[in-house]
Amino acid sequence: MTKTKTTYLYRHELEIIPEVNPRIPCEFIQLPAVQLDRLTAIRSLSPQKLLQFQRRFQRGDTCFVADYQGQAVHYSWLQVDGVHPIQPAGRSRAVAPAEAWIFDCRTVESVRGKNIYPFVLTQILRTLRSQAFACAWIYTSHDNIASQRGIAKAEFQITHRLHCLEFAGLVIPLPPIPVH
Repeated sequence: MTKTKTTYLYRHELEIIPEVNPRIPCEFIQLPAVQLDRLTAIRSLSPQKLLQFQRRFQRGDTCFVADYQGQAVHYSWLQVDGVHPIQPAGRSRAVAPAEAWIFDCRTVESVRGKNIYPFVLTQILRTLRSQAFACAWIYTSHDNIASQRGIAKAEFQITHRLHCLEFAGLVIPLPPIPVH
């Protein structure tokens, strides 16, 4: 059976970053690689997922967390060089100089709806601006309405709809559709 999937691609120019406060007192932290086990509070880490996260740190990616009462309740990953795979859309893109990609973001179910995701996004954007980055990219699936809302609160602008076909385990990218 052939299935069509849509991924929304967003960009933030880092000029105007909104002030978004979480509804519970959270601290924004850059997670050291040696504390990777803190992410198990957010999701179970299979040996394969743990290895994937370790490879991200080895590649130079950064993991940011929201900490609530000493517990990690959200994580977002950041990639600033190399080639970034946009896996849901069956594509990859070289990370251009002064660009960053935010990806694989997750919030603990018990604290969802408390502005933690857009809070972390805006803190990442401020960090990037302070380091002279030009823009940040992020994407989400058509079905992930909660993620779309968080991305909108952080004032990212949608740039493209990325469509692909899934057929017999293969992902076939279709031409991107710009959003005007």
